[in-house]
Amino acid sequence: HTGKCISSRWRCDHEDDCGDNSDEFNCEGFQCKNGTFQCNSGHCIASYFRCDGDRDCRDMSDEIGCPPRFPGGRYCPESRFQCANNLCVSPSDLCDGTDDCGDNSDEATSVCTNFNCDTLRRFQCANHRCVARYQICDGVDNCGDGSDENNMTLCATRQKPCDLYTQYQCANKKCIDRAQICDYADDCGDSSDELGCHHTSTCSALTKGGCEHHCHNLTDGGYICACYPGFIIDGENKKHCLDIDECATGTHKCSHICTNLNGTYACSCRDGFRLADAVSGVCKAVKDDVTVVFSSGPEIRAYDLKINDQFDVIAGEKRIEALDYSPSTQMIFWADSYDKTIKRSYMVNARNGEVKIGFAQDLNMKGNSKPTALAVDWVADNLYWAETDRTGSKPRGRIMVAKTD
Repeated sequence: HTGKCISSRWRCDHEDDCGDNSDEFNCEGFQCKNGTFQCNSGHCIASYFRCDGDRDCRDMSDEIGCPPRFPGGRYCPESRFQCANNLCVSPSDLCDGTDDCGDNSDEATSVCTNFNCDTLRRFQCANHRCVARYQICDGVDNCGDGSDENNMTLCATRQKPCDLYTQYQCANKKCIDRAQICDYADDCGDSSDELGCHHTSTCSALTKGGCEHHCHNLTDGGYICACYPGFIIDGENKKHCLDIDECATGTHKCSHICTNLNGTYACSCRDGFRLADAVSGVCKAVKDDVTVVFSSGPEIRAYDLKINDQFDVIAGEKRIEALDYSPSTQMIFWADSYDKTIKRSYMVNARNGEVKIGFAQDLNMKGNSKPTALAVDWVADNLYWAETDRTGSKPRGRIMVAKTD
């Protein structure tokens, strides 16, 4: 309907390739090609995805009527949760508020009432739901009972303005109770509530008690010298303020280069990049010919942002779990979890335009372990990947590294 032309094999593949989803309409009468399985909805998937325990058809018809595949009449290995409809999901998907099974059996009360989350990656809500740790104290009620936002211990580090009447703002922006100022304890964490303390006299607006920047009188007598933002009291002179080197202390927000200035800092970018804005410190590429590379399962595609065009890079793979790109060699690396291997190919248009189409080169890393993620360190020419071995009663994971060649 948009007038865009796409490959015929992208028709009824569960992907909106046209941009208006018109390639996914009226699939009921569509005839799938040989070597594929036709879902009840008419969509086509690779035949080897039939009865593999994963929902590849959106209507789950590829997992209906399948025989048990594991000892004891189980449809899933012990390392995965077996849904009531016999689909297999990761234990990390249990009780997370999302219906991963498709029949809500991974969120059933019988499962979640006494369920314990993986506390390294998840937060256990008061209602036993598990949410990602990055969702804690983000201002959104992800738990559904508010317990991810009402935990004062976890949310105390969230930046918020200090109460001018009851709190004192430390040099590191932390808020403490005014009663904690000059109590001989480092309540701020950077000692800024103790460094400028004078216990025997008071200060006036005229003289500022000799403080270089400003002073605060204390309720029980005495005063404390404080500094403007970006400064902290000198440990050897209780009235003198020193510049805080945000670059050295790691309290800056620069994504590339941090330069310390008097009372503040400045962000800059390496060659080929520029600041995205004047606030965030994030650097973006200067080149406007940016290409986004992504996977749709059995294929790797690329999208040219400049001309809004999509093109094929690799086709005919099985289940691509992860991919990364090395700008130094102009190669793409990807992990295929179905074949349990890692492959690579030159990017289309690599080698000054000589490469016209991608070609998968298997790195022959097949084994019992399934690769789940990978990353290319193109500076040191290393390839890192994570793999999971589910052959035993409990899954085992490890991080591996090898040279890219």
